[in-house]
Amino acid sequence: MTEDHTVEFETYQLPLAEHNRPAAGEVHLWLWSLDDLAQRLMPAAHDGTANLPISVLTRTRRMTGRFFTRMILGAYLRLPGKAVHIIRRRRGRPELDRNRHGDRIRFNTSNSGGWQALAVASDMPVGVDIEMLRSRRDPLAVARRYFSAGEADAVQGASSKEQNRVFTAMWTRKEAVLKAIGCGLAGNIDRLRVSAEPNASGQVLSDPVSGQKWALHRIAPVGSLVGTVAVPQPEVPQPEVRVRGIRLTSRA
Repeated sequence: MTEDHTVEFETYQLPLAEHNRPAAGEVHLWLWSLDDLAQRLMPAAHDGTANLPISVLTRTRRMTGRFFTRMILGAYLRLPGKAVHIIRRRRGRPELDRNRHGDRIRFNTSNSGGWQALAVASDMPVGVDIEMLRSRRDPLAVARRYFSAGEADAVQGASSKEQNRVFTAMWTRKEAVLKAIGCGLAGNIDRLRVSAEPNASGQVLSDPVSGQKWALHRIAPVGSLVGTVAVPQPEVPQPEVRVRGIRLTSRA
């Protein structure tokens, strides 16, 4: 069984120091609270995000996520964040502009419940998905709609209290892999078969979408936030996932 990883927080002062690219077989997984860093980024705009209208909160989180994503990628590229050029490939997948930055650094992002994750790797695709565990009225009905029959049966076989955890674990595994492949969920999520255990890293049992083998890593960094990082198995048999929680301080 692949070892689970727990987030370890490090403190950084703006601007972030330069970082070496992840080594072969290594993924750097950054995680930060969008609401906390929004207050540091735009202190004059509001005293906090708790009372903001939904539309303003959504826009603030989006701006904060994009700002710090570029800042962190810039730390690897030895560039200021504003000089980092991100383009959208097929299915809206974000990538660094290869004409400006080359193609060695790969990344993927995910956000849920006011948290953002950024997975960074060198010379290999990487996918990440995080989800905030929340009560669903009927996770089995959603599984019947989007999963294979066998996977839906696995959700049904769990206790009523565990069905949502099993469903969410399987969902993050599927989405992380499909994001690493670079294809959409539609028409593919039910074809990709994954294991159902919620408290382990899990496995991809069958991938007719890309035909690759995958290494999965479970992340459960804070509270009810859970997720998966996926990298191709042939290229990296045992990748090391380093989870970093970002806590930024003001300029000196």
